[in-house]
Amino acid sequence: MRAIEQRIIELGGQLTLIGTGTPEQGRDFTERTQAPFRLLTDAKLVGYQALQLKRKIYGGFRRQTILRFWRAWRQGSRGAGILGDPHQLGGVLVIRPDNKIAYAYLSETLDDRNDPWEIVRSLEATA
Repeated sequence: MRAIEQRIIELGGQLTLIGTGTPEQGRDFTERTQAPFRLLTDAKLVGYQALQLKRKIYGGFRRQTILRFWRAWRQGSRGAGILGDPHQLGGVLVIRPDNKIAYAYLSETLDDRNDPWEIVRSLEATA
């Protein structure tokens, strides 16, 4: 996300992450990672449920998921560990000022991520 943050700002957007942890875990994560974006928490999963984001036992771990985490760990990435609900999958939404969804990507597994530049392209299309 850091790679696209500046372009999002240039297009008038604001990057906000929503995690499943507690407010305390969110503050700790923000301090530890020095995250330059706003982080909100939703420990009761109200927003996740409203958006119908998927839940899977242990985030839908697959063999490929474990291999990706292992490769990242070998390359020095230590991540933040599991904070919040380990079964709740995430997604990416681009919400326009009129509250219409311009882009949506719902994860199928824990390591399922969209191409971050799709976010930028969706903002460029609505600018």
